[in-house]
Amino acid sequence: GGEKRRCDLSLCFALNRWVTDRYNLTGGLFGFMIFDELFAGLDGAGDEDVGSALLSASRDRCVFIISHSERFRSYANIVYVVKKENEITTLTIGKGGV
Repeated sequence: GGEKRRCDLSLCFALNRWVTDRYNLTGGLFGFMIFDELFAGLDGAGDEDVGSALLSASRDRCVFIISHSERFRSYANIVYVVKKENEITTLTIGKGGV
C-alpha cells in the first residue's frame, strides 16, 4: 500500500515534470494536480515524505487533495470540509497548518 503510493506519486511528479519540460509549460500540464486519498496506506514516515513532496510541488502549481482523513491538514493552506447530515450538505472553509 504505502510503497506503491509513494511510487505512484513519484511517477505522477515525473510525468508532470516531463510534460512541463517537453512543451515548455509553466506549472505542468494544467497548472494543478488533484489527488484522491493520497495518504491512504501510508505510515507516519510516509506522511512526512509525501507531505514534503506536495509542499515542493505546490510552489508552482495548485495541488488539491481529496480525503476522508485529516492527516494532510497540516500541509494545506486552505481546507474545504464537505459534510452531509440529515440529507443537507454543507461546505466550510478553514485554514490548514502551512
